[in-house]
Amino acid sequence: MIDLISILLLMLSAIGTGREILRRGQFAFTNPFERATFAAGIGYGSLALTMLVLGIAGFLLPTVVAAVSVAWMVAGCYLVGVRGLVSRFRESRFTRDPWRLLVVGFIALGLVLTALKAAAPPHGATDPLAYQLALPKIFLQKGFLSFEGTITGALYPDTMNLLYAVGLALREGSLAQLIHWSTLFLCVVGVIGFGERYFNRDVGLCAGAIFLSMPLVTVFGTQGYIDVGLCFFQFLAFWALANWTQTRRTRELVLTGLLAGLAISTKHQGLATLVVAVPVIVSVGLRTSGRLISGLRLGALFLAIALALALPWYLRAWFMAGNPIWPLANGLFGGLPFGNSPVILSGQMGPDSGLLGGWIPSAKWWTSYLGAMSPWSWAFLKGGLQKATGIHFIALLPATVLGWRHPRLRRLMVFCLCYYVIIIRALHMNPRYGLVLFVFASAAAGWAAAYFSRHEWRPAALVFRAVFVSTLVLNVTWQYSLFEPVRDVVFGRETPSQFLRAREHNYGVFEFANQHLPAKSKVLLQGMVRGFYLNAPYMWDHPHQAILRYDDYTTPEDFLARLRKLGITHIARVIRVSDTRHAMGFPQYFLDPFHESFRQKYLKLLYRDQMCVLFEIHHGNGS
Repeated sequence: MIDLISILLLMLSAIGTGREILRRGQFAFTNPFERATFAAGIGYGSLALTMLVLGIAGFLLPTVVAAVSVAWMVAGCYLVGVRGLVSRFRESRFTRDPWRLLVVGFIALGLVLTALKAAAPPHGATDPLAYQLALPKIFLQKGFLSFEGTITGALYPDTMNLLYAVGLALREGSLAQLIHWSTLFLCVVGVIGFGERYFNRDVGLCAGAIFLSMPLVTVFGTQGYIDVGLCFFQFLAFWALANWTQTRRTRELVLTGLLAGLAISTKHQGLATLVVAVPVIVSVGLRTSGRLISGLRLGALFLAIALALALPWYLRAWFMAGNPIWPLANGLFGGLPFGNSPVILSGQMGPDSGLLGGWIPSAKWWTSYLGAMSPWSWAFLKGGLQKATGIHFIALLPATVLGWRHPRLRRLMVFCLCYYVIIIRALHMNPRYGLVLFVFASAAAGWAAAYFSRHEWRPAALVFRAVFVSTLVLNVTWQYSLFEPVRDVVFGRETPSQFLRAREHNYGVFEFANQHLPAKSKVLLQGMVRGFYLNAPYMWDHPHQAILRYDDYTTPEDFLARLRKLGITHIARVIRVSDTRHAMGFPQYFLDPFHESFRQKYLKLLYRDQMCVLFEIHHGNGS
């Protein structure tokens, strides 16, 4: 429960810090939800940039990070003015309308259940335990933004990971997870404010409930991924852009650039923000002044600000790997070798991919990928949880044609259509990589929900409300079912160690290693990549990395020499590699003649459980 209190203080500190920055910039907002969301985004951005400076300077140490973070939190909590903040939210007076109160109740219950789920020790998901949480832990151990050459994604932009470093320095992995959950919370609060600014309060509330009901958001927003964090910064950037198109004030454009820069420095997919924003800025500038050069100047100002914030991450990758977006486009930049560089465009099909290098798809492309990019498939989990958008969009978005005469709704739908094309062609047809689309789609669906819930024919309104509430009941029930398995550890009835031993296949071997390995040990992970719970330095043997390639060694002695050069003293190994990982290129170590020969000559067994073993490298015959 300490972690829940800590994340509340962190969010309040972010709001306080960001509100002071926005006050000095003389930014104006129309409702407390909008003000708090933008303030939190700027506040979190300031904290991440502070951690970036510490990482570049070599002071990203747990004690330093904790001290700086506590000072930042004290200042932020002082600035937030909790009493004034509460009074502003009371002005919203949701409780005067039973329908609004009911929707608010479901939103609050969903946020509480997802927060409790996020408060459990990180477990189950591969990416957080391999990259998003593991890398900031390594940064804290080394004190700087190191390059871990065997870990894929080691040089990706790391703004959210630096926020996770704060959580790890102050508490544990659960606080880092809650930082990600806080961006989910802020997206919900933000879409309520967005709906209230551009439509009305009912639209905002329905939009918040719809976004929180997405299975994708419920699952990934409670784990240590970074996708909801990316969504949060992109949402704010596009929202600031929309505000700028109304005010045409330079300060709003500067704010848009700052938030777009935070999005880009969170994940490469944030670059899509530029693809949408630049044409809008140039066209608005042209329409306002009648001169193309004016629009280009505004676009250049926006780009300069956005790219300036992202530049340190791309320079880091260039200096360390010879490729600013390593390992993407490695053939173009000639960076450090990497086994399988990801494809940028979705669904490349060689000569069948269409025109203009695949940007204009062929008929065969459409027939091959129609199921993968269909919102209907996404709604019914055919692509797995990372594509699970829920039923509200396919049920409510078609009804937005009823409001097509409203300019704001029409522009919102055009934006959603454009970003949908970006997801299909450049983001691997994966809604998880383009969550910002669904924030704005929630606002559009929220308009339809508000329209039907306030329909002039009372029976129709009551029927719709009953159906809509039933979907919220089902969603909250599912959220509780996700929380129930972690309930005991969250409330202290089960220790984190007991919880993790039952759920993480390599936790037992890592726990033994943390307790018994000498201080200067370095571990080679064989057949596993989730290294978060190992305190000793380690490296992967992932088939895509080029630092340790088993095919390069013909004798156990050659392999031993390479391990010595790398400083490897121990090997943690999965006993049986899964069929999926074996197909990726991981060997079945105990069935592989080369690895068996090396084991018999140079490995001494230190630990074994049902899933993993730990060996010490030594000379002479081992067991």
